[in-house]
Amino acid sequence: MRWDRLPQGMRRTGGTPSNPEFAVQLLTDKDGYLDRACYECSRSFKVRVHTLPTDDLTCPYCGAEGHHSAFRTAQQTERAVDALRQAAVAGARAELDRALRGLSRRSGSLRIAVTSPHQSFRPLPRATGEAARREVVCVRCGCEAAVYGADAFCAGCGPHSPLQRVVSELRSRREALHAISNLPDAARHALQDGGSIDRAREDLLKTAGTGLETYLKDVFRLRVPDAAAILSHEPKTAFQKQPVAARLYRDHLGLDLSGTVGVERWERLAGMLACRHVLTHSAGIVDDHYLRQVPSAGVRIGQKLVITEQAAQAAADDVEASVRAVDDAINAATDGTTSDDALDEA
Repeated sequence: MRWDRLPQGMRRTGGTPSNPEFAVQLLTDKDGYLDRACYECSRSFKVRVHTLPTDDLTCPYCGAEGHHSAFRTAQQTERAVDALRQAAVAGARAELDRALRGLSRRSGSLRIAVTSPHQSFRPLPRATGEAARREVVCVRCGCEAAVYGADAFCAGCGPHSPLQRVVSELRSRREALHAISNLPDAARHALQDGGSIDRAREDLLKTAGTGLETYLKDVFRLRVPDAAAILSHEPKTAFQKQPVAARLYRDHLGLDLSGTVGVERWERLAGMLACRHVLTHSAGIVDDHYLRQVPSAGVRIGQKLVITEQAAQAAADDVEASVRAVDDAINAATDGTTSDDALDEA
């Protein structure tokens, strides 16, 4: 079969006459993003291809890995199939034209010509998905992506840095609260009456506490060569306990956590962590442990903690400021960079 004519956006890249190879151009959207879909979790995302460090991709949601081509969307596959179908029809018609030309005859002034109808190609499907809504930039490799949900991985280099994970989780919880506040009155009142807004505020505070603990633990494991052996002699909840975390960072990283984040903020974090413990393990019901941790709380044993919007946002602010300060101190001691250098656009 001949492959002289191809649809616009399709080109031959090699192969043999009997087994040719082709490439079909995949279009980016108006913002320069290429649509991708995970072959494992089936969720969609976008990448700016020129920012990828290699030809391999990681799903931002589930972490599935593979070559770029493994993340084609269904619409992109349809575009490629349509291009190949049109090219095959054009090739078949070219072969038919060659065969029919042999049937042409001339008799005196009379000429009989036999040809097939000329084929015009129809435009290929564009195969671009919905517009980007939330854009993320990796602090390590600079990969630019757009996601439609909570992302735990960079599409270009894998798991997010500890700092980026915390900031991303806090942003997600903040955006949920912001979306609720913008709902029509009837819908917002229904959520308030059912306790959903209270739970959203609690979730933001708990996310802040979990984020701080996870960040301190992950950074310690990444930065301390024998971290596993050291932590084997510590309680599993070592980074939930400020004195233990402070000792570990002082002894093995030479960093004063309290001084780095600020003494007043460090004290506020103690109250936030105690509050998070009650919300997580006692359904928010105050116990004697909480009162020992926060004697100025002004509540009694058996009462339920009520988390205001202001308190939840303040907890998130304190945690984000703290992890940025710790990141800056550690990075400045090693490579001279700070979190603001890379994370402002993330």
